[in-house]
Amino acid sequence: MSCPDPIDQEQTCPQDEKGLTWTTAPLKDEVELTGHPEVSLRLSSTAPDGNVFAYLSDVAPDGTVRILTDGRLRLALRGTQRAPYDVLGTPWHRGNAEDAEAMPEGRAERVDFDMLPLSSVVPAGHRLRVTVTGADVRESDRTEVSPAPVYTVHREPARASSVVLPVAR
Repeated sequence: MSCPDPIDQEQTCPQDEKGLTWTTAPLKDEVELTGHPEVSLRLSSTAPDGNVFAYLSDVAPDGTVRILTDGRLRLALRGTQRAPYDVLGTPWHRGNAEDAEAMPEGRAERVDFDMLPLSSVVPAGHRLRVTVTGADVRESDRTEVSPAPVYTVHREPARASSVVLPVAR
């Protein structure tokens, strides 16, 4: 599926073909998601820095994909700090220059970030999909690097990655 408008206001452009995806079985009951989904990746990279993006999508029975929310993080700023205000328990990244730390090549690092808040009811029969990528077609100010970094999302039990969804009911 192509994405004719890179700044898709409805966020219906799927990112599936551009990253690593996990898709649930069809939901037996509708699910209300309200809040901030949280992403916790065990990630290694061949580059000292880069961006990581995560998308949460609703996949209809006919295959239509609708992005519900997304999140992003600059890898060199992956360290979390204690927030000076209430961030509802989500990971907080100060983002100051002195916080930057290069990704160690080939070593899995914990990368935690939240997605933008959402409130959506996903109907029974639909599936939820999480996609992780290293770029976003909607980014207007991006610099392409050559060679492109290779990210590895670790999924073995000792270094599992996860997404926590804000299930309201």
